[in-house]
Amino acid sequence: MSPIFRTCLPLAIALALGLSSIPAQARSQTAATPVQAAPAPQPPTPKHGPTPRPIGCAKRLTGVDAGQAESFTFWLRKQGPAEEVKVEFSCKLDRHRLIVGLLGAPADRDKGGPPKHMVHMLDLAVDPPPSRLLHSNKLDEPAVIVRPGGGMSLVFGETTIERGLTYRGYRAIDLASGKVQTFLSLPTQQTGQGCAAGRAMGLERISVSSEAALVDLGDNGPYGVAIEHESIDCRTGKSERRLDTFIAVPAGFEEFK
Repeated sequence: MSPIFRTCLPLAIALALGLSSIPAQARSQTAATPVQAAPAPQPPTPKHGPTPRPIGCAKRLTGVDAGQAESFTFWLRKQGPAEEVKVEFSCKLDRHRLIVGLLGAPADRDKGGPPKHMVHMLDLAVDPPPSRLLHSNKLDEPAVIVRPGGGMSLVFGETTIERGLTYRGYRAIDLASGKVQTFLSLPTQQTGQGCAAGRAMGLERISVSSEAALVDLGDNGPYGVAIEHESIDCRTGKSERRLDTFIAVPAGFEEFK
């Protein structure tokens, strides 16, 4: 017999005898004792709130009185000919501040190039109103979130071209500092190609689909942005669907989890 088995044999016998000396009722009670389930994790709670509701953006000029409309028209003429520069959207922040998105479409595309999209913030308390360029791209579903503490951020989705690739992104711009915060930005798949082209270009992940919505993460605020998206890992070929949520805080946005 192996020396290891000889060494363990008396211990095994002792354990067996000890087990047999336990009354049968006690053994059955011991076996029947249920395992305590781990408590369910508590849902995240916001650190701040409540806050004012988000400010929607209309697909036209809105929220201005007759005097402000006259000042705005004067400013708009400075941006280019009326037949080439159009208002895409506007968001009235308060009595005087206005965010406006412009589309510049040259009458002669061959000479003027592709359409240009610009987002400005105007101070209508001054005539003519001074403006500040916030962004230079077409924005999808823009809105303004009032952060705890009173700061404001313009949140939006957009499509960009980077190194010849089409990216889908979701971002926020701090209206005071102009700082841009990116929630998500992924290259999109070419139609029917999946990750085939992505691997050749050294991409780790590509976006299949994405959709964002404003959400109330407390009781009347704070508000945030929820992004549901599906992507493919180009190394493994596996797809993943996620829901990422970002909550407004005094300094910007944080992941809410």
